[in-house]
Amino acid sequence: MKAQIAAALCVLAWVAGWVSVSSAAAQEIREPTVEEGVLELELFGTRTFDNNRDKNNEQNHKFEIAYGVNSWWKSEIEAIVKKDLGSKLKYDATEWENIFQLTPQGKYWLDAGLLLSYERPTRHDDPDEVEFGLLLQKEVGPLLILTNTIFSRQIGQNSGKGIGFEYAFQAKYPWRRELEFAVQAFGEPGRLTGFERISDQEHRIGPFLLGKFNIGEVPGSFKYTAGYLFGLTSGSPSGTVKLKLEYEVPF
Repeated sequence: MKAQIAAALCVLAWVAGWVSVSSAAAQEIREPTVEEGVLELELFGTRTFDNNRDKNNEQNHKFEIAYGVNSWWKSEIEAIVKKDLGSKLKYDATEWENIFQLTPQGKYWLDAGLLLSYERPTRHDDPDEVEFGLLLQKEVGPLLILTNTIFSRQIGQNSGKGIGFEYAFQAKYPWRRELEFAVQAFGEPGRLTGFERISDQEHRIGPFLLGKFNIGEVPGSFKYTAGYLFGLTSGSPSGTVKLKLEYEVPF
């Protein structure tokens, strides 16, 4: 365990000098745990709804493949497709994401993990982005509480300055394996050196359904996450639909 913690902290120390502003509010929940030898195929998508055309019908889709390399490291490649105001869906970037599990699940008073990712946009004049963060999970009574605190830096030409901060939160009630209830919240206050006005920040919260199930003799299992986020500030879209489908199989 000391080896993976040391490796993750070394990477974190290297990234810490490159921190900057992020391009979009956090929308995914990342768990700090890793399943060794499990191959994951994921589809993730969001769409915004708002009377203001500047915030309506923005779409963010990801096609992901991940693998639990060992008991403490999961590596993932993502193809990101986006639709901004006045544009069509387009292949926007490729991201390499890694999760390092820092503590054995359930051994201590909380589970901890480290996120590290690198995003390369398809447009040559757009900056690359390095992202890192702390992933924490804890059981509180019947609920499973999960928090992500994410920091990022743009690098290369046209890169921004300052420290970008995002957060993600989930409180989940694990009723049944096939059907769980949760509340998720996401936000982007802005740069740590000077947050934007509350009204201009993005903060969203809403109800979600989650589950995991098997289909007949098909190997592996299927997972889903579906829900609706309500905007809490004028800088946020009034509503956002989010859907994630995942297929996991030992490999």
